[in-house]
Amino acid sequence: MARSQRQQARLAPYKLGLIGGAAEFEQQYPKEMMKLGCLTACWSVAEDALCQVLAILLSDKDKAEAAFYSSNNHKARSDMVRAVAARSSLDERAKEYLDFGLDTLAKAANARNELTHGLFHVEPYSGELLSVRRRPATKVPVITKSGILKNLGDAITLCELAINVLQGTIVAITNPQLIDDVLSGRTPSLRRPP
Repeated sequence: MARSQRQQARLAPYKLGLIGGAAEFEQQYPKEMMKLGCLTACWSVAEDALCQVLAILLSDKDKAEAAFYSSNNHKARSDMVRAVAARSSLDERAKEYLDFGLDTLAKAANARNELTHGLFHVEPYSGELLSVRRRPATKVPVITKSGILKNLGDAITLCELAINVLQGTIVAITNPQLIDDVLSGRTPSLRRPP
């Protein structure tokens, strides 16, 4: 029986096999898709924490959100926070801690970008999920066969670490007397109640 036009439109031929829509990925690779969703959710929490840091540094939530969300570029947002922090009266240790959080978030961004901007393919013989990174275009494509789950887990771990450090920075900025607790890892959680 011939495939409908809709089914044909959903399937695109690639060198490494046919890719269907999200439903096929979810059915065939539930762990990978769940972790990709977790990474997406974790990333939004990290971006929110970064915006909160900017709001505290500027002492104005509305202006911070206007400036922060006027850019969709993560590096530009991090650079903005770093620049404002450098010109603030923050304790030097709090600045160093914030720099560590921003550096960790940058590593998480790189790991996330490699995964979210990869081209996913299915190896036709084994059915294995592959991620092909073609960026920058001048480099030979890197094909990741195994390790997609590990790479997703590593990206989530980096993102969670960045969130914890950024939340610790918020505590250190708003309660300078707690800087020693923040640096030793004894800070209260800033997670919002459900």
